[in-house]
Amino acid sequence: MTIPKPTLTFNALKKHGRVFFSVVPLMLLVACSKNEASPEVRIRQTIEQVELSAEQRSLPGFMAHISPKYSDHQGNDRDKIAAYVQLHFMRNQDINIFSHVQSIKVDNLSATAEISVAVGRRTDDLNQENVRLKANTMHFSVLFKKNGNHWQVTSVSWRRGL
Repeated sequence: MTIPKPTLTFNALKKHGRVFFSVVPLMLLVACSKNEASPEVRIRQTIEQVELSAEQRSLPGFMAHISPKYSDHQGNDRDKIAAYVQLHFMRNQDINIFSHVQSIKVDNLSATAEISVAVGRRTDDLNQENVRLKANTMHFSVLFKKNGNHWQVTSVSWRRGL
């Protein structure tokens, strides 16, 4: 049995080596580059985190997304919102939220999101069509401001119904 001779010559190896060593750094650069999420994706993530914090009844988790400069059309500031949320958590041991982000409009360092929300005391209030009327439905217009790498809620207006 004879062992076949390698078909690559030194010059061929040198040529392929150049290609290899010029392509590999480019591939590593692409693979290691930061894949920054768009502002819209970040805002959707913030909305999901607020919703999850509410369902877990986590006041610190919820308030982490509310700006220290928060104010709304009813004269509430951040402290009043914290008190309201805490009262809601105390009254409702089980909170279930179904939200639908209707739109997000980003303008540089601020953004507005239109969100429809149904809040039920039991999972059944949201899962079964015939009892969905037991859920409270609200429509929120939420103003976000970018604070470093995070988007925080700076104001909210709301009305009953979807």
